[in-house]
Amino acid sequence: MKRKFAEISAVIVCLMILAVSAYRDSNPHTVSQSQGDRLTIGVIALQDDQFQRLLQLAMKREADRQGAEVMMTNSGSQLAREVDAIESYVEKRVDGLCISPVSVEASMPALKKAYEEGVKIYSVHMSMEDDFQSGYIEMDQEGLGKITGEACRAYIEKKLGGKARIGILQFKSQLADMSARRTKGFLSAIKEMPRVEVVADMDAWMVSSGVSTATEMISANPEIDIIWAANEGGTISATLAVKNTGNAGKIVVFGTDSGEQIAKMLLADDNILQFVTGQDPDTMGKVAMQSIINTIRGKEIKKRTVIPGIPLSRENPEEVEAYLEDMKIKLKTW
Repeated sequence: MKRKFAEISAVIVCLMILAVSAYRDSNPHTVSQSQGDRLTIGVIALQDDQFQRLLQLAMKREADRQGAEVMMTNSGSQLAREVDAIESYVEKRVDGLCISPVSVEASMPALKKAYEEGVKIYSVHMSMEDDFQSGYIEMDQEGLGKITGEACRAYIEKKLGGKARIGILQFKSQLADMSARRTKGFLSAIKEMPRVEVVADMDAWMVSSGVSTATEMISANPEIDIIWAANEGGTISATLAVKNTGNAGKIVVFGTDSGEQIAKMLLADDNILQFVTGQDPDTMGKVAMQSIINTIRGKEIKKRTVIPGIPLSRENPEEVEAYLEDMKIKLKTW
């Protein structure tokens, strides 16, 4: 009797094991990793620039700290490359994916399919606006523009007697929503100044073509006092265009984003670039990696995290130099 009971018990245990296995196979989002297992996280950056490199380095540092493995690539802002990378990570059976998407709408199908295959998704820079996304982190895009706008306002009041003509360089053709939010923030800081006028608004986000665009703006609007640029490429382009056209001392530049070249321009003797509000790739990368790992491990995370910008000013060269030195040290590990 006891033997028969033992045999029945063994059969029941086997059936329970098979049932659990079948459930896990049919439910890819069941948390199967234990705290001691080594997770694998795929990372897809938007492009190969200093900001994205620093972002990836911060992700890798946090992954290393938590004992996770990281695979990294970038889409070059091309949807086809992004889709290929997502599909490749799914085939490699990564546990999670941190991605700076090319587009909310266009990137969604491939990401949703990856989620259905059991991959956790965490977005950087924008929200995918769908339940498959575990969460997302972004800079305060409007704040990036507003902080620089406030610095620009102070300059106009102090140096130009409250009167100025401004040219704007956006990146609408690349990322329309982000460009619009930064521009809205900038304009909100100067909108109550009755003698300030925006005389030009053009698109220039890559230095390779942006310098000629900024030069064209200056040529068509020789009365411009200030150029504000909404991103790194536009800021560098505007600064170079002012210098190349011999307008140093007549036109100044305020910008957005930061990097080694921008920091050096803030420290240059030509007095062209005055102020930028930079992003914070260290915090973004660290929090993004923490969030995707915690999601995989079944922990609660914040659905939305917003990071404030970092102001850098010509008037505070010590801060700019410290920022530049810190960046050089971190990029040595790339």
